[in-house]
Amino acid sequence: MFLNYNIVKLLFMLLFTAFATAQTYDTVNFQNPTGRQNIDYNNEMQKGMRVLKRTDGSLILGGRSGSNANIMNDFLLICVNQDGTRCSDFGINGVQDDSGFFISTVYDYAIQNDDKIIISSNFNSDLNVIRLNSDGSRDVTYGNNGIVTIPTPSDAIGFAGNGKIFTLNDDKVIAVLNYRFSVSPSRYKTAVYKINTTGVVDNSFGTSGMLSLDYGGFSSFCSDLFQSGTSLHLLSGGIPSVGTGRVTHLQKIDLNGVPDSTFGMNSILEISNVNLSAAIDIKGSTIALCGLGLTVGLFDSTGSPISSFGAEGVEVYNITNGQDFGRDIIIQPDGKLLVLFRGRMGTVGEDGLLMRLLADGTLDTSFNDPISSTEPGVFSMSIGLGNNSQDNMLLTDDGTLFVIGYANFFNPTGFDIIISKLLILDGTLSTTDVLSNKVRIYPNPVNDLLNYEGIEDISKINIFDLTGRKLLTSIPNQQQFINLTSLAIKNGLYIIQFETLKGFITKKFLKSNL
Repeated sequence: MFLNYNIVKLLFMLLFTAFATAQTYDTVNFQNPTGRQNIDYNNEMQKGMRVLKRTDGSLILGGRSGSNANIMNDFLLICVNQDGTRCSDFGINGVQDDSGFFISTVYDYAIQNDDKIIISSNFNSDLNVIRLNSDGSRDVTYGNNGIVTIPTPSDAIGFAGNGKIFTLNDDKVIAVLNYRFSVSPSRYKTAVYKINTTGVVDNSFGTSGMLSLDYGGFSSFCSDLFQSGTSLHLLSGGIPSVGTGRVTHLQKIDLNGVPDSTFGMNSILEISNVNLSAAIDIKGSTIALCGLGLTVGLFDSTGSPISSFGAEGVEVYNITNGQDFGRDIIIQPDGKLLVLFRGRMGTVGEDGLLMRLLADGTLDTSFNDPISSTEPGVFSMSIGLGNNSQDNMLLTDDGTLFVIGYANFFNPTGFDIIISKLLILDGTLSTTDVLSNKVRIYPNPVNDLLNYEGIEDISKINIFDLTGRKLLTSIPNQQQFINLTSLAIKNGLYIIQFETLKGFITKKFLKSNL
C-alpha cells in the first residue's frame, strides 16, 4: 500500500517536530508571513488587553481604543478565526465597539461557556459589568438592559482605576474593584463581588454581597484571580503605608467568599519584599506567580514555597539589564513555565519577550531564538523598534500560543493592537509525560475505527481539528474505540483529548482512507 504525497508530507511534519526548535511563529496559517497581525481600527489608537477563546476555536481580542495615547478608554472587541480571518458571525465585519454604551474606562474582559462576553468598566466612579451576546450584541436579559452597576463602597474616597473580571465555571461572575479609602496615609483596598447569571449581585457572598480585601498596613491592588476547583485565588500587590518595599498577597476563598484557613496564614499567603502580582496560573496542586522585576514564584496548594524551584520557591531573572517586567505566566502540561515579559533589548524602545523555565527554575535552553541575541531559554517577539508591550497569553489544547499586546512600530504615530500566533511544539494539553506514555491509540494513521487503551477513569472524549474547533464529544464505551465515520472528516491531522480524574491526555492522529 502506498500513501499519497499529502499524507507522506503530514507524516514528515510529525517526525520533524521532534527535531525542530521548541517554538516558532505560525507563518502559514495566520494571514501574515510574520505570524502576527496588527489591528488599526478607525485610525485611532488601540491597546490589546486580553485574548479569549470561543467554543468553535475562534478568538475574541479585547482591547481599548481612543483618539490619543492618553485617552484609550473605549472598549473594542475583534473576533478572528485561528487562521487570522475575521469572524462573520460577530459584530460588523468581526468588530464590536462601545457604540451605545456609556462608559468612562474599560478594564477587563472574560468569556462564558456559551461564548457570551463579560466586560468590566467604570462609569461615574461606579463599577459597570456589561454582558454581550456571542455575536457581540448587547444582552438585554442581563442586569438592567445588559449592564450591572455596582456602586462604589461607602468608605471609598476615589476610584483607583482597576476592575478585574472573571467568569466561574458555572458562568457566574467575580467582579473586583480597587479603590482608595484613606488619604493620609494614602491607602487602597479591594472589594470583591459575585454576580449570578441573570445579572444580580449575590448578597450571600462575603458580607452582605461584598468581600473586602484589606491587608492592614498595606496599600494594595488585586490584579489577577483564578478559580481552582471550588476555590478562588485572589492575587494582590502593594506597598507599606509607611516605609518602603513591596509585598505580594495571595488569598484563597471558597466560591461563597469564605476564607480558607488551611491556606497560608488564615487564608492569606504574604510574600515580603517582592512583587509577584502581575499574573497567576494554577495546574493541579502547583501555583505559579510572576511580577515586577521579572520575578517568578512557585507554591503548592497550601501556600508553601516549592523549595526545588529557584531560591526557596522564588527566583528573580535579569534578562535585559534590570529593565524586565513580568506580564503573564502559564504552566504548560509538562510542568514547564511560559513567562511573558517586557524588556529593553537595545538603547531605544521596549520589546515583548518570552522565556521558558524548567521545573527547577532554570532556563529551558531548547526554547531559543535563532535570530535575536537573547540567551537560550528566551525568545524575543521582535515586534518592532519602537515601544511595545505584550501583555496576555492563551495556550490552546494543541500547543498554539496566542499573545496579545500593542506596539507603535506599524503605526509610528500611535499604537496598534498586535496579536501573535506561535506554535509551542511540546505545549499540547496532557498530563505528565509518564501518564501520557501509558496511553496508546491505534491504528495511526486510521480510516474509521480509532482504538485506545491504557487509560483509566475516562469521563469524556473530545476530538478537535488543528484550529481548535471541537468536532466530537463522546462518552467512552466498553469496546474502547471511536467511530470516525460519522464525523465525515477529511484526511489530515486531528487531536483526540481524554478527560480523566487525573487530568487531560491529548494525542494526535492522522485520518487517512488510503
